[in-house]
Amino acid sequence: MNLNQILVSCGIKFGRIGAEDVIFYPGPDRSLIIMDQSEKCTVLRGTEILKKGMGYPVYYNEKITITFEDEMTEMEIHYKNLKPREMDFE
Repeated sequence: MNLNQILVSCGIKFGRIGAEDVIFYPGPDRSLIIMDQSEKCTVLRGTEILKKGMGYPVYYNEKITITFEDEMTEMEIHYKNLKPREMDFE
């Protein structure tokens, strides 16, 4: 699944800023693998810049920061294991 699909399903539309080339897929031990194939954004795991075209595991309580080419749009994704009472079901 790519980041653009996630954003559109949440009703968030940025346009063509590279989100379609940031890919997520499941990994071992409940990790989430992220791969940045975009020339239009920079992806960081903590303070580490992710190399283009390589998959990196993200584990619970880690943060991904994505900075888009417009240099004004930035997104933080926190990978957490929420308890049912912490979820907002609106």
